[in-house]
Amino acid sequence: MTSRSEGRALGGAAAAALAALTLAFPAAAAQPTARSGAILCDGVRATIVSTRAAAVVAGTPRRDVIVVKGAGSVVRAGSGNDLVCALRASTVSGGPGDDRLLGSSSADVLNGDAGNDTIRGGAGNDRVSGGAGQDVIDGGAGRDRVAADTRDTVVRGAGDTVTGRPTLVAPRPGPSPAPSVPAPVAPAPVEAFPAPGAHTPEAPAPALLPAVPGLAPVALPAPVAVPGPVTAPLPVDAPPASVWDLVPPSAPTGLYAEVRDGGIGLHWAASADNVGVAGYDVWSSPSYALDDALTYVGYTTGTTAFDTPADRRARHYLVMARDAAGNTSDRSASVAATLGLDDHAPRAPDDVLAATTSEAVTLSWRSGGADDVGVSRYIPVRSTSPGFETGVDGVETVEFEPQAEATFVDHPPAAGATYHYAVVALDAAGNRSERSAGQAVSLTGDAAAPSEPTDVTVTSAAHEAGVLVSLSWGAAADDVGVAGYVVQRSPAPGFLDVETLGTTASTGAVDLLLLGSPGHHYRVVAVDAAGRRSGAVVAASSPAGG
Repeated sequence: MTSRSEGRALGGAAAAALAALTLAFPAAAAQPTARSGAILCDGVRATIVSTRAAAVVAGTPRRDVIVVKGAGSVVRAGSGNDLVCALRASTVSGGPGDDRLLGSSSADVLNGDAGNDTIRGGAGNDRVSGGAGQDVIDGGAGRDRVAADTRDTVVRGAGDTVTGRPTLVAPRPGPSPAPSVPAPVAPAPVEAFPAPGAHTPEAPAPALLPAVPGLAPVALPAPVAVPGPVTAPLPVDAPPASVWDLVPPSAPTGLYAEVRDGGIGLHWAASADNVGVAGYDVWSSPSYALDDALTYVGYTTGTTAFDTPADRRARHYLVMARDAAGNTSDRSASVAATLGLDDHAPRAPDDVLAATTSEAVTLSWRSGGADDVGVSRYIPVRSTSPGFETGVDGVETVEFEPQAEATFVDHPPAAGATYHYAVVALDAAGNRSERSAGQAVSLTGDAAAPSEPTDVTVTSAAHEAGVLVSLSWGAAADDVGVAGYVVQRSPAPGFLDVETLGTTASTGAVDLLLLGSPGHHYRVVAVDAAGRRSGAVVAASSPAGG
């Protein structure tokens, strides 16, 4: 471990490295070579290139050369001695190793982590942290905030705030920076839903950099937002950070869309963060693949948004959470909607499964489903009759509120009664599917295990990747109802080494044995909602994977 006095003595070597940094890195730039078209980062061929906005880029344990072209991206380099060029505003963590991080001309968040790192920001108002190790840091032009320690060497510009007592040197004149890429035309801002209205949050209160022993914390200017293609301001209620926050929020969940009032309303559940979520970035694409023509819609501090697309093409939306430090979450699941004509109902959900405790019923089913645009939400249905009749004396059928997740928990009013559950799919235009197959459950009245499945058979067919195995069986019986079937396989007939392929509500399953894999034996077990299981029925073995 290097002492404080040793850190000062190392200043000469660090200054030499700093001179090389200043001359070699006028700005983060990646250009294709004339011969091969390869993308270069500071003259080195890139091994990872990300072009889409709001990408989450992960490095490998080896040395990576990473070029990031999309705004709002998050880079988490691996444990090698990595080189990273950010061409648009990004959040970059170097990870362990002696890394070189080059920021863009916009506001970046650059953290070297462990190792002797070399970090240079661009023309934006950057936030830079060297992490552990002997680092060389130059925030570049702009009003930068730099957190360092006594082992580091920092080029301190006129507008910079530096904490941690590193060795400070004056900026050296260097080559003129490359011209910045013009920002695209700003799209319409996200509006609060359901009442449309322009969203213009105020800047947050000044933050505090980490306290240094013997010194009072330093108040800083308001942080600059990590932008997408359109700069998104941070909210007024963003909490001040007393330490560097490098932990991203959790991904938003429960995203669904609703066509109304000439636009598309979006709703989602709040994300969680170790400090606090500042807001959400909303993106859209005309392609289900999302990365094709991904467009930044806007920023909001709430969990609803309203978009008015310029045309009637289907739009696929996703949401990412952001905290006050600029850390961005992974993507939410996507949802689709269109302002065009959508008169096709979705297909009913598949594999509706039920499980019970003494007080509750938990349903789960396959999300998605077939629809010409996309399924937005699901409506769970409960009835005292297997026919789910309405308006019939003695039959109670209830439709619950639509929800985005493919699971639902219910607390039936009568513990000893038998209830039947089904699920209806709903798209953003309000079209409803038929009900799924029903599931019968009883909280206390299910006293017997299901019977064994019958006529379990295995067939196989050649596949380009190996052997495709198809299983089928006859339905089991139960005093209340069979909830589903557990399908398992084993390379030996004794089933000492068992792998569960999954649970299904249907009477069939498919397995793929890859090339070179051995033959397998299969068995099927029926399960009711109370968790009682039938005996296992073993089928004939399948051939090897070729």
